[in-house]
Amino acid sequence: MGVRGEAWLQTPAGCGEAGAGHGLEKQGGPTGAVVAAVLLCSRVDRSGMPLKHGSKFYCQVLLDPNRYGLLAKMAEKENKRPTALMREMIYAALEKMSLTSDYRAAEAADHATWAESVKRRVEGRQRSKQQEGGMA
Repeated sequence: MGVRGEAWLQTPAGCGEAGAGHGLEKQGGPTGAVVAAVLLCSRVDRSGMPLKHGSKFYCQVLLDPNRYGLLAKMAEKENKRPTALMREMIYAALEKMSLTSDYRAAEAADHATWAESVKRRVEGRQRSKQQEGGMA
């Protein structure tokens, strides 16, 4: 589970199945821990691998309550959601701890994926408008 006070990842049993709760009690999560989801709720498939949401992955991090409070205050000062600030912090740490070339390649690939997603969304809306126009 990690050192006391350390943020740790958890993949709850049964999360992702119909009607499943967050599973923290079943997993013995630390009492009073505050869940701060980086990208929505954590969900895993039957093999324990994180599920995807579009091109992104669900991830859940448990933070101790007082340090989460610091995060929440920082986010409020920056007019951001705590999860958005966490994402920025994680990306900054990855950039600092990775080889520059590896990080830049991953960042470029992520930007390309995002641009392709936007392109498909725009094309889908255009098709919908054309179909609506043909029906009228």
